[in-house]
Amino acid sequence: MKAVVKVTIEYEYKGSNLVEYVVTLEKFIGETTYLRDKRIFLKGHEDEMAKYIIEMVGWELR
Repeated sequence: MKAVVKVTIEYEYKGSNLVEYVVTLEKFIGETTYLRDKRIFLKGHEDEMAKYIIEMVGWELR
């Protein structure tokens, strides 16, 4: 059976080096959709967000 993991990232600059991120992780297995995670962060560094998103997806692929 085919499974697909979809990551949606929405972001908005809040000033003073802060960015609000809304990260939604969905997993599709056949005809079923599972909403796995939706989190909001305020961070100033894109590298930290990228690392976290990779970890989120990695857990779903195990």
